[in-house]
Amino acid sequence: SHPGVAARMFSVLGKKGINIDLISTSEIKISCVVKKDKGSEAV
Repeated sequence: SHPGVAARMFSVLGKKGINIDLISTSEIKISCVVKKDKGSEAV
């Protein structure tokens, strides 16, 4: 019910040079996996 949330998240991660290795979604949640050394920066 919040359009654009995923796009905003992917945009921010992309601008920081953080690659997403895996994406999982449900009706209310978006999860993604990034490399361990980028974890703190991604959050």
